[in-house]
Amino acid sequence: MGAAYIFALTNDNWFEEARLEAGHRELKGAFGVDVSISGEYAVVGACGHGKYIQESSRLEDAGAAYIFKRDSSGNWLETQRIVSPTPTIDGKFGLTVFMTEKYMAISATREKTNFEGRDTMERAGAVYVYELNESGQWSNKQKITHSDRFKFDYFGDELIISGDEIFISAKNKHIGDIKMTGSVYVFARENGVWKEKQKLIAPQRDHRDMFGYSVDVEEDVLLVCGKYGDMGGAGYIFIKNDCGYWQYRQTIEAQGEELGKHSLDGFGLWLSLSSKHLLFGALYDHNAPGQEDLFEAGSAFIFDYEGFEGFDRSCDEKEYPELGSGSFIDSSTFNTDSIPIHYTPDTSIYVQEPVIDTVIIEAIDSTIAVIEEYTTSD
Repeated sequence: MGAAYIFALTNDNWFEEARLEAGHRELKGAFGVDVSISGEYAVVGACGHGKYIQESSRLEDAGAAYIFKRDSSGNWLETQRIVSPTPTIDGKFGLTVFMTEKYMAISATREKTNFEGRDTMERAGAVYVYELNESGQWSNKQKITHSDRFKFDYFGDELIISGDEIFISAKNKHIGDIKMTGSVYVFARENGVWKEKQKLIAPQRDHRDMFGYSVDVEEDVLLVCGKYGDMGGAGYIFIKNDCGYWQYRQTIEAQGEELGKHSLDGFGLWLSLSSKHLLFGALYDHNAPGQEDLFEAGSAFIFDYEGFEGFDRSCDEKEYPELGSGSFIDSSTFNTDSIPIHYTPDTSIYVQEPVIDTVIIEAIDSTIAVIEEYTTSD
């Protein structure tokens, strides 16, 4: 069934403000599989919901998302339940969600049809974009799919909105003969319509890298991580040039060599980015300095960087395709300069005490967000 928790920062301490549950509670509904909050609104995904999607029948794992609003008394109340405009069995609507003051995106990673409702491909994936109207309701504006979609891409496995851009991953995307190497697609809003702008890929690619497993953006800096590969996970930094396109700059490889780094540590499975710091989770890391190894105890690595003010962002707009044309710029071919990124083992976070087994993944994400607040203060 699941739940989501909201914490508020008061006097430098985080306190639980609300526990959220779905109005339509459902066994194995996966309520809380993903969450996002902006101002007085919060959205909670429930990709396992199948009841009440259609009155006539149950649609197993069709999915839903729930909107909550904070009232003047500080209470969070459910105001809206959203389902896919074209719900299907195993659509997984609500697997990932993201909300800003103006826009909200909800993925349905296993939907089969394109933005026109045609060209069926098994689990190709789709993302629905909503806007907040004057009456305080979120209304569907557009269904987004990628132009080179293919079966089992799982488009929408990760997504994030920044300004008038949406970053959407398809971590299972094949590139040529390289299987499940992954891609991230950038969509930009133009004249009220979201159009495909750019496809990002890793500069070094291998089978099952799953580039796009996690994504974060801070103004003109984008951080994308892959899952495994030969490096045991890695982060890729992109910056936005003067033409508004994203250029690859640097790869951050998995850390922990002095602790027994392993290719299955999961470096970068979860990440967070701020103006001066990068935070990488290594969910399956066994090792901690000066302590006994614990199977999949996990760790997190904090890096600091000095920004990109000195880099040449010049470009020629003629080199870039028109928005929505379906033509791609290979972002990995741009000239690159390294930036000073620093890591020392002393800045890593290790947790040796077992986590309460009833805490949902969103509680783990919330903890990462809290860690970021304390470690990235300028």
